[in-house]
Amino acid sequence: MHERFALLDAMKGIAACIIVGHHLCEYSPSSDVADRFAPSLLYGLYNYGLFAVHLFLVFGGFGLAMAMPEHPTFFRQAFFVFAKRYLRLFVPYSVMLVMLLIVYWSNLCDGMNPPLIDSFSWSQLLAHAFFLQDVLGYGNLSAGTWYLCIDIQFVLLFLLMQASLATVGKITKKNLSSATIMSTLLFPLGMVSIWVWSRIPGQDIFVFYFLGSLVLGSLVAWEWKRRIASWILFLYAFGMASSLVVEVRPRVLVAMGSALILYLVVRYGRNMWVPVPFLWLGKISYSLFLIHYLVNGVVLHELTPWIGESPMRAFTAMILAFLVSLLAGGMLHFMIEAPCHRWLMSFAWNSTAENGRPKNAVGGCDSLPH
Repeated sequence: MHERFALLDAMKGIAACIIVGHHLCEYSPSSDVADRFAPSLLYGLYNYGLFAVHLFLVFGGFGLAMAMPEHPTFFRQAFFVFAKRYLRLFVPYSVMLVMLLIVYWSNLCDGMNPPLIDSFSWSQLLAHAFFLQDVLGYGNLSAGTWYLCIDIQFVLLFLLMQASLATVGKITKKNLSSATIMSTLLFPLGMVSIWVWSRIPGQDIFVFYFLGSLVLGSLVAWEWKRRIASWILFLYAFGMASSLVVEVRPRVLVAMGSALILYLVVRYGRNMWVPVPFLWLGKISYSLFLIHYLVNGVVLHELTPWIGESPMRAFTAMILAFLVSLLAGGMLHFMIEAPCHRWLMSFAWNSTAENGRPKNAVGGCDSLPH
């Protein structure tokens, strides 16, 4: 069973709220009017709020590495782990898509500006079902769901590496599935990502663009579990920081700051008291991440006549949309996401290893808002 850290869950909840605020500033039809009421706050959310996603990337790498077993994971086990992860993502995601399309096809949002969905095709929806919409050039029906495509790519890459190493190790009769071997392979990939791939425009539809942050989180987990030497993590962090000399990128700074907080929390903050509302935010963060774009669009559309040209009303409407999104996120979590998660956990997806010994499922930690 993986460790749970209340403070980390709370941080995911706060990061999800920041992303909701960013999308409110980006897609609200009256955000320009609201700017006159709180210019500094809305400017910061609009220009820097999206960087909060790099906290999820670092925590995602941490969660997947935390769930990596000591013994080898072969292709059969990797397939079931991937299937579990896919369903964990897909079930609440599909519910959100259905709700989004119902609103899109209804008369509820006629004349919405900007529209919830610019265009729709069944092939686009099919691409969404496999998290391939960006790779195939369709774009996303809802804001923020591009992250799920990156998440599923990283899980697939991670599991394929594990299964390949386990298979080669079985043939050579060596344990090649250790964290040391995995980190040896991921370290240079992460460095190339930071120095090269993440600086190529248009490549952010592939996981290699974000590997620098994901690998950093994985190294924090393995170092904390004493499965790799501390100098490996510190050397990687130094290489990551050095890239800022070439180009200062806020997303790299956010990733490194998130990793530093993560490093400190897993050592010294495991028993830290966290207020209940922040724990609740952490629980619903994935559902909030999914549903907020739809809810914000509907609420702001309905309030547009009331807003007029009043900056205070425009800002109040954005706050109301945010609060309704929290409520909708809580409902989606407790009605769909949580029951689905319990159902998936009730199955022994990969109950036996190649040698017949019982083994725990890989991927129990979330690499996304939980």
